[in-house]
Amino acid sequence: MQPAPVSTRFVFVDGLRGLAALSVVLFHVYYKNLVPMTGYEFPEPVHSLLRNGNLGVHVFFVISGFVIAQSIRGEHVTARFVGWFALRRSLRLDPPYWATIAAMIALTFVSNHLQHDRSLPLPTPAAVLAHLAYAQSFLGYPQIVGVFWTLCFEIQFYLVLVVGTGAVQRLERVTRFPVARWLVFAPLWLLGLGCVAGYIDLPPALFTFAWPYFFLGVVVNWAHERTIGPVALALVAASALVLVPSAPLQICVALATALGIDLVGRAGGLATVTLGPVVQYLGKISYSLYLVHMLVGTPLVRLGIRLLGTRPDAIRAIGLMAIATAASIVAAHVMYVVIERPAIGLSRRLGRHAPRAVGRPA
Repeated sequence: MQPAPVSTRFVFVDGLRGLAALSVVLFHVYYKNLVPMTGYEFPEPVHSLLRNGNLGVHVFFVISGFVIAQSIRGEHVTARFVGWFALRRSLRLDPPYWATIAAMIALTFVSNHLQHDRSLPLPTPAAVLAHLAYAQSFLGYPQIVGVFWTLCFEIQFYLVLVVGTGAVQRLERVTRFPVARWLVFAPLWLLGLGCVAGYIDLPPALFTFAWPYFFLGVVVNWAHERTIGPVALALVAASALVLVPSAPLQICVALATALGIDLVGRAGGLATVTLGPVVQYLGKISYSLYLVHMLVGTPLVRLGIRLLGTRPDAIRAIGLMAIATAASIVAAHVMYVVIERPAIGLSRRLGRHAPRAVGRPA
């Protein structure tokens, strides 16, 4: 598997991201709203497929591990580089996240004034500040938008991977030990497996409870860049099977995602296998879609159910889901164009001025 040039865009990974975002949207539209509010269920296997659409989150985790490892490959990690990396990720992630927080507060406020029979609690200023720091899970505040918990994990993933990579580089310089990366990351891998399997009791807001999924993407990238061999990759993947009793679907989806990226990469298809233009488009706006769909799709489903007034048939259920999903995609496109794309551009421009130092690749 040949390392790709710096400018290569991994469109296959973008396609997986689009499919993961769509699965999460359909999960919330169907299983979290249509089914409990009407009792209507699609026949199998469609029902089970949509019911487990939340597993798209674990696809996101694997993709994040692969992409972040790719973004820091060959970098000499110093304290200054960590600061620049954190700033760039903040510029990339924060504006859409902040806009979603503001939109959710505004929608809650309007809804409370339009519906006098029930009132939803508005987040306190302290809760908002905790969200801005991605610390709400640690501080015990409810998520302003249900999907925000994953972002708290993501931020921890990024920092742990970058700081850990810096520690690996320091060990390699000081000790010349050829497997320094495993001295740093093997204990974290075992800790994550223990947390997910239920053998280690730590605060549930800690990244370790999702680290195995993220780290699978990291090791696939290491294999892609030939900094580890196929045997090491196989051993990590095989050890992940200990999670089958406690999280069977989650670890199977994560392993399938990692294996798919690895196999397509070995065939040289990461930059050419697109999975289709629609999926590529969804991959492009996936972050915005992930953030806004609960603000748009969920209210539309509930409004449609109230208007129908009866248990829907298959045609009405499909139509209602299609409208809610399409409206979520439109809203995500607007957010992408107005907020996310400029934020990406700013992050890239800043990256051209990031501190560089000559050192051994991680």
